[in-house]
Order: sequence, then structure tokens, then C-alpha cells
Amino acid sequence: MGTEFFWGLVGGVASEILKWFHVREELHKGIPDYAKRWPYWGVTAIMVLMGGVLVLAHRASEGVELNGKGLRTSRSSRQFIE
Repeated sequence: MGTEFFWGLVGGVASEILKWFHVREELHKGIPDYAKRWPYWGVTAIMVLMGGVLVLAHRASEGVELNGKGLRTSRSSRQFIE
């Protein structure tokens, strides 16, 4: 469980790194004002944590059918149910 949560966090951090990669050409003007404020970093921290939580939620939902249709997952196999 800890390892999965860690990889979910890594995914959240990777998303933030990609965002900064896209704005890298504008950094010669200086760091954007929003990045100097705590609300931005607070929301960023929450989004990174949500990456870990979503991994745990996905793992907890394995084998659950939604509306009697869809993709049923199990640790041993995956099959489509019509």
C-alpha cells in the first residue's frame, strides 16, 4: 500500500514538473506572481496528495462492477463484461 501511494505521489509531482516545463520559456521574465503565493502551492500539494489517494481508491475498487457493466478487474486477470 505504501509503495502504491508513493507512486501516486510521483505522478502528481510529475504533473507539476510538466506544467513548469511548459512555462520554462517565460521564466526569463521572472517567476509568475501566482507561484509566489501560498494558495498556489497549497492547491499543488493537495493535487499531489490526490494522486496517491486515487491510486489507493483504484486498488480498493478492484473487482467492483459499476451498473452491472464495464471493466471488471481482479489481481489475476482483466476481462470486459457486456
